Amino acid sequence: MRSRELSLVAVLGGIALPGGCSLFTSFTGLSDEYGTSATSTGGASNQETGGTGGTAGGTGGRPRIEGNVKTCDPVSLLSPSWAIRTDTVQLANQYFVLTQNAKARTGGLWWKDEATFDAFEVSFEFRISPTWNSFSGSGFTFAWTKTSAPPGDNYSYGRTLGLPQVPGWALALDTAVPATFPFIPKMLLVDGTSTALANSTQVIGVSIADKGFALDANWVSIRLTFDGNNFSIYQTDDILISATVNGYKPFSGYWGFTASTDNLYTEQHAIRNVRMFFPYNTGCIK
Repeated sequence: MRSRELSLVAVLGGIALPGGCSLFTSFTGLSDEYGTSATSTGGASNQETGGTGGTAGGTGGRPRIEGNVKTCDPVSLLSPSWAIRTDTVQLANQYFVLTQNAKARTGGLWWKDEATFDAFEVSFEFRISPTWNSFSGSGFTFAWTKTSAPPGDNYSYGRTLGLPQVPGWALALDTAVPATFPFIPKMLLVDGTSTALANSTQVIGVSIADKGFALDANWVSIRLTFDGNNFSIYQTDDILISATVNGYKPFSGYWGFTASTDNLYTEQHAIRNVRMFFPYNTGCIK
């Protein structure tokens, strides 16, 4: 049985990074034992009040569309705009199962319409079942890719969390790592724009146990907002991660979800109630 430690680690692609990396100028949620600067960026307050946020990310002073992701209706799971990949299955109009609770599975779900990722907000509910235990793994992601089409079926199972070999960003929930690293469920913010997402190490993260929620086979609500400079990630309305990004460059591409299990540890990954909002482009995705 694998050992567990209630500590923080930022890790992906086989390399552990204490705290974070120079990409981020400041962030919250990371333990001082790693020498990080746990300072607030103010990104959360900008998003909650509907402010335009920074312009370095490429919003260009354009007027913000009225509303936010909370005012959007969930995207229909029956929409033909979903591209369903590999092992992902759709259960009527209830939820998508990205991977079943079986070994060596991988899944992907992508929105077919191209988007510009200068600023956006997304919310969704996820469920990992059965209740997280010492034989659970590997995890799932929300990703936005710098590609000319939605990623295809070329996914790898295991520690890549189903992320494809394309550039982009991702919010990842990593539920299993090798025993040589601290073993806890972690939520990570991943930058793979200079390499492939599946190989990226540009991350920061938090222990979800330290943030007060458990993977107990119940639905969990997650919301991510990005104003061009500041990322804010919430569980319902409780802040998990707040990060200011140095030099984020907007790009066009596609957004969606990935997941994987490995050849030893398994769990089912499901999502529902997906909402997506682009404040300077299309507003709510329908």
